[in-house]
Amino acid sequence: MCRHPDCITLAELASQAVDFPKSGVAVARERLPTAPAGKPDWSVGEFASARSVKNNVYPSRTAIGKLFRDTDLDRVHQDVVRQAHREHRDDDEGLEASLGELETALNNLSSQQSRNPAQHHPIHDTIRSSLHLRYIDTTSPPDPRAIALLRRIYPLYTTELRSICFHHTITKQPLTEEEVFVGTIAARTSHPRQRKGMIHRMRTRADELIQRIQMGLNESDDEGEPAAGDEDPTILERRLQVAWLAWCLSVELRKTFGAKSFGFIALTAIFDGMQAIDVWRAENKTRQASTVIHPREEKRMHIYA
Repeated sequence: MCRHPDCITLAELASQAVDFPKSGVAVARERLPTAPAGKPDWSVGEFASARSVKNNVYPSRTAIGKLFRDTDLDRVHQDVVRQAHREHRDDDEGLEASLGELETALNNLSSQQSRNPAQHHPIHDTIRSSLHLRYIDTTSPPDPRAIALLRRIYPLYTTELRSICFHHTITKQPLTEEEVFVGTIAARTSHPRQRKGMIHRMRTRADELIQRIQMGLNESDDEGEPAAGDEDPTILERRLQVAWLAWCLSVELRKTFGAKSFGFIALTAIFDGMQAIDVWRAENKTRQASTVIHPREEKRMHIYA
């Protein structure tokens, strides 16, 4: 409850104004509280000058004002610039290094090295044990078709993601993977409307990319044809196996550009695959239960026969 004197005065004057048709007593303008001088500090522009801040801005005591003062935009911007420099290696040497890292990771997938619990990933062991206990065999050799599928999909994802980072920035520096994944632009600007429009276009293109990758993970083979027959448990398990391998690939390449966000896409595919198998099992159990004839019904059928 607000106990500021001006708020209490405004509430009393509002009540008096509502009762004016009955009482005939109007509100005196000189009794109206005056607005505070200047603007709250959280409403100033990102590039406000020190003079304007000193003369026309007061420190807000609200929660948003405290959050505003605790956020150092200069430090965030510097971190984003450094991260962008580390991530984007657009020269030929960097591209060859990325392809080499991908081939090494895929070879590790085939030899089961990256699926080893000793990867020290915070949730890798939990995912592996959950899948192994109820859904698929995570220790079996991977399907070569799944490896070929990942060899084709992952470079397409990182290339498109890098293009999004370069073509949807408002500064000379490209966006980071985290900015595209979260759906924001951390760089400061004096034109927030321009940044808002750029964020909208970036989110639209990123959503389209994620949908294409999700459809690609559901393909039946490495020929690019979508899998058909969702009711087939073999296809559901194959899709889940591909999603599991995609997650393992993201863990193996987690220090490279695009791997972390690709891992979240793989996690979504894993959860969707687990749910699809659970639904199929429940429906199959219901169908089997409906086909079982009760002994009393069986006896009645025998009598009428």
